[in-house]
Amino acid sequence: MAAWGDSVAFCSSIGSLLVGLTGVLPILFLEKNNKYTESIWIKYVLAFGAGTLLGDAFLHLLPEVMNFREWPFGVLAGYLFGFVFQKFSPEEDSAKSGAYVNLFANCLDNFTHGLAIGGSFVIGINRGWATTATILVHEIPHEFGDFAILLRGGLTRSRAALLQSITAFAGLSGSLFVIFLQDISPDLVLRCIVPFTIGAFIYVSLTNVLPELMEDEKNYHWIVLIISIGIVTMGLLSSL
Repeated sequence: MAAWGDSVAFCSSIGSLLVGLTGVLPILFLEKNNKYTESIWIKYVLAFGAGTLLGDAFLHLLPEVMNFREWPFGVLAGYLFGFVFQKFSPEEDSAKSGAYVNLFANCLDNFTHGLAIGGSFVIGINRGWATTATILVHEIPHEFGDFAILLRGGLTRSRAALLQSITAFAGLSGSLFVIFLQDISPDLVLRCIVPFTIGAFIYVSLTNVLPELMEDEKNYHWIVLIISIGIVTMGLLSSL
């Protein structure tokens, strides 16, 4: 029995860390450049990131919490958190505050992923790896957008990669929380953490990122198209 428990804890830890560390993948593919925010491609990646955030919030996370009466309050709390966080920052640092709001929301998101991975491994090792693979496919395109949001906030590539890697430990905490505290109701997560994450994602995408992207009238149609592609991508991945 102990061996079974140890293997579940080990596999859950590996699975959640793999998902969390997808946040550093972009640094391997993005060209080193000190003028990220001045290039058109960063706007396209930001547009895709905004689309994936919206798709993740409305098509993936929201359906999981709509059976609970409290979810609107959690969403509003997450949105207002982002709003207040930005208002207490200097105006010129709004992009930076948005980056950190998104980073905090990703910690919560990774924590919920860890809960899902840990719960699946408790059911069975094969089930756990299947869930891990599904979340990996779901997260990879999302993380490229998140990385772009951090760069937009003025962070260097190495700093952004470091902060993204730190969020991986939130996923590890989530998976171990499920394993060692199985008597805790998962409804607490669905009632509180997931709705808050949804609100934070909506804030970052609609209030912090999109208004700036929409100022580019020359590439407006491409930006709208890429946002739509991001939403559709997350919709397709949420059905896996």
